[in-house]
Parts: sequence; structure tokens; C-alpha cells
Amino acid sequence: MNPNGTLILGAGASGMSCLRYLHGKRDLIVCDTRFDTDQSPIPNSRTFYQNFPQVSLIRPSDFDRAIDSVSTMVVSPGLPLSHCLVRKALSSGIKLVSDVDLFIDAADGPVIGITGTNGKSTVTTLVGAMLEDQAFGSGGNLGPPALDLLNDGFAGYVLELSSFQLERMEAKRLDVASIINISNDHLDRHESLDSYAAVKRRIYRDCGFAVYNGDDRLSRPPDNVPSVAVNKDERWRVIEKGVVIDGRFVASDAIKLTGDHNRFNVVAAAAIADSFGASFDNIRHVLESFEGLPHRAQIIGSIDDVTYVDDSKATNLGSCIAAIEGVIKQPSSRRIVLIAGGMGKGADFAALGRAIPGHVRSVVLIGRDARLIAANIPGTPVTFASDLDDAVVKARMDAVPGDVVLFSPACASFDMFENFVVRGQAFTRIVEGMSK
Repeated sequence: MNPNGTLILGAGASGMSCLRYLHGKRDLIVCDTRFDTDQSPIPNSRTFYQNFPQVSLIRPSDFDRAIDSVSTMVVSPGLPLSHCLVRKALSSGIKLVSDVDLFIDAADGPVIGITGTNGKSTVTTLVGAMLEDQAFGSGGNLGPPALDLLNDGFAGYVLELSSFQLERMEAKRLDVASIINISNDHLDRHESLDSYAAVKRRIYRDCGFAVYNGDDRLSRPPDNVPSVAVNKDERWRVIEKGVVIDGRFVASDAIKLTGDHNRFNVVAAAAIADSFGASFDNIRHVLESFEGLPHRAQIIGSIDDVTYVDDSKATNLGSCIAAIEGVIKQPSSRRIVLIAGGMGKGADFAALGRAIPGHVRSVVLIGRDARLIAANIPGTPVTFASDLDDAVVKARMDAVPGDVVLFSPACASFDMFENFVVRGQAFTRIVEGMSK
């Protein structure tokens, strides 16, 4: 193995995109912590070697030997930089690069980076739709990994970037960078809100233009970066009965997405797209037609005049509270039966306790941190469920006609499900099964 080879640590979607991109360009070693378990993501090594000849697959037990023959390492966003293998490589002088670094170095066209605690997927998708006629492609933390976009002939790129990606990204120039909002999330990994916010703000380093949340001080870019502050700029803001897009009023009724948080998202997306010359007519068309992404306050159906809403993407408190507020903007007679729980990621659930009085009829809790959540919502009727099937049954028993059963966990899914998508799909199957 060439001592200037590259080690890819993590063979999930991001790691495999790096492998496809670097194959034939560098000597490669692939390692995954799951290779020592029954969860190996590459179970058929014969097929792997047919597709990637001369690439070495190693187990973590061989990691020490491998780092003697590489000079750079790409680490999956799923692995913290504090992981023992990462620390060992860094202490040996191995240079850390990310898939986003590789992508920006190779991209032939402008790159937009979008992050935030909540709403970044929606904004990324909206911007991509608004710039579709200019042949922009979307990916990153949402959709295809960034490197997989390079072979599709796009003229520009819209990337959703997570804090896990940003923490290992070098100072790369993004043409436009945006932070939608910052609130408590991933504190189990970033330790404090200030540390988490500092990682998020890495997106602004050397960027050409910024769009940010003018109501959120943590989202603010450096003073020397030209920017639009949504809600502080008269031309880009949310108002009582609609939004202002480049100084033009668009009524809420003309916007397919519902909820105050989504009205902010459409303004932010429009400001980003406008910086690349998107026409107002095209922006308005997207706002009138985009229905939202799956598992984000998505209405699944109605049973006995009770509406069931899948908000499985609510992996943190801020998103759950936004969903509750979105529901109560509807007829005031509505009450919510909330299904929540999972892995809380170090969150302070007292904020949930302040958000639900008067709006939530009862709460059904599941998952690892169910008891912790219950302790922070005094005065609200709470039921514990053994699993999601049991939770939906108990929520149905609590609900009365006109209510909403809102599945908005406020937690990560990994104690019970592979990810929020699988969790949301399970909720949908259960509800659809009850309606038959």
C-alpha cells in the first residue's frame, strides 16, 4: 500500500460515495466499526472486490497496521471525532478530510450550503426546486451524498450540511451559506449549545453571501459577509397574513406549506434562490405547489374524526414544539394527543413542559427517555407504551372527535428504529392498518 493512501472510516452512504469517487485515483483502505459485528454494511466481499479491485477491507482490529500506510483519512459523519480510532489516527499525523471537502474541491459550479437545527431539509428542497431551471442539483445530508452529484451534469449545487459534516470541514468557500435557526440539539455530541452553534457557524467561513435568521443571534454571520437577515430586512420577512418576497406580498393562502416555521422557511429559500437570479414567478410557483417532505407534519389520515399526523422528523425539542404550534394554529377547539419519546440527546425537556399546557390533551411516551420526559411535563396526563404499536392504540383511546394524534417524538430514533424515516414509515403502517 502506498504510504500516501487514503483510509475511509465508515462504509455507510457517505463513506461509499467517497469510495466511488476516489476509486482509481488513490490507494484505498475501507474500515467500518461494524465489520466486527453481524451488522457489516458490505456482507458480500466478492461483489465488493469485483466493483472495487485493489481496495482493502479491514476490521477495526487491523486499524493500527492500516494507518501506517495512509496519509489522509475520510471519516463518516456518523462517527464523532472523539472516537478512539479517529483520535488514534489524528495522533499519528493522519490528515482528516471530509466528503464535503472533496466535493467542493471538485465541483465545477457554484455551491450553496444550508444548515440549521430545524427546517434545513425543507429549505434545501425548496431552493433546489426554485433553481431547477438553472440545472442545480440537491444533496448532501439530504438525498444523494454530495460526491454522487458530480457525475450528473449539474451547473450548480444545493447542499444540506449537518453539524457532524461541518465540524470536520475545512475552510472551504461556499458561494452562499445559510443557517435557518439554532436551538438545543445533539448536546450528547457537542456538549453545549455554544459549542454546537460554533460548529454550525463554520458554514460561513470565507463564504460569498449569507442568508440567515434575523431573529436568532446564534445564526448571525460575521459582519464582513454580505447578507440578508430574514425578518429584519423589509424585503424578506414573515408578516401576519403572509410573507414578503423581495418586497412583494404573498398571502399565506397561496403557500402550500402550513405553519409559521414553514413561512419562514419559504422566505429564506426565496432569498437564497434570488441571489442566483431566480424569478419571482418561479419562486411563487414553487411556493404554491410544494407540499412538503415526508415525515414532517404530514397528515396520514383520519379515523373516527381524529386526524393522524406523522412528524417523525422531529428528532429534537424545537421541531416538536414547532409542530405543536402548527397544529394549534388550526381551529382552537382542537386538542393534541402527543406521541413522543426516544433518545433525548441530552435535551432539557422542561421546554416541552412549557409548550403543551392548554393545547395537549395527553402524552403517550415511548423509548429510552420516556421517564425523563414525563418528569418534565407535570400536570399533563401521561401514558407509557411498550412500543409504537402500543402507543398508537393508547393515543387512539385518549383522542376524541376533532383531536389530532401528533407523532412528534422530540428525540432521536436509534433506541427503537434505524432512523426517523423507518420510524415514520412504521407509524404510517400502524395508522393505515387501523383504518382498514
